Amino acid sequence: MTTTWADLNERQQEYRKILYETDQIQEQNERKRAAMDRYSRPADQWRYMEYADTYTGHTPLKRRLVEKGLVDPGTGSTFEALEKRGLILVRYHGTVEIRLTTKGRKLVREALGLKVPKELPVGTLREWHWKALVEAWKAGDEGVRESASKGISWNTWLRLRDYTFRGEEKPLVAERKYYGETKQIAIGYTQNYVMRMCITEFGKEYYKENWARYREMYPDVDAPEPEEG
Repeated sequence: MTTTWADLNERQQEYRKILYETDQIQEQNERKRAAMDRYSRPADQWRYMEYADTYTGHTPLKRRLVEKGLVDPGTGSTFEALEKRGLILVRYHGTVEIRLTTKGRKLVREALGLKVPKELPVGTLREWHWKALVEAWKAGDEGVRESASKGISWNTWLRLRDYTFRGEEKPLVAERKYYGETKQIAIGYTQNYVMRMCITEFGKEYYKENWARYREMYPDVDAPEPEEG
């Protein structure tokens, strides 16, 4: 059975708006967290919104509902009604946790005239991946030193090293040994080389061909324009 916005009463509509607002804020926060080069997590780990009181006050979801005067003995019934319509999922992990379903998110967007966020085309680098490739481009054949790669995680380098293009492995960077520098690997033990991330020939071509596109997508990344020819 299809549920329309008109099928919901005014209270349920207000709940839907607040749930959607909180969901989108959590999504933005998750993207920022991922951009700090930690790691990408499955949606099931961050998409649920906690409805509870904490030592520091209400959780964001409950606070927004309280501010609208929507928290009362009927709150549980409202959640239940929305869940029966397939608009949310409810689970209990010590507290009540709510998650919007795809159907529920779509319903709010259609009612409020919101556009669906565009998915990046397959193979497109995220901002933090592009930033790492830029550093490799700047370093050239000398490669990026460990001291210069602060803020770039190993997972980010792996994404560039294991890059695929049209189903083929096309590394944008590669690990290379550089002798002449020693590195302590344990107390009393050193090695006479260091590993650096170097841009590959394919990586150089990729940078040249895609510089303008990524410059527009990620203007905050200091990416030097490649010379023509």
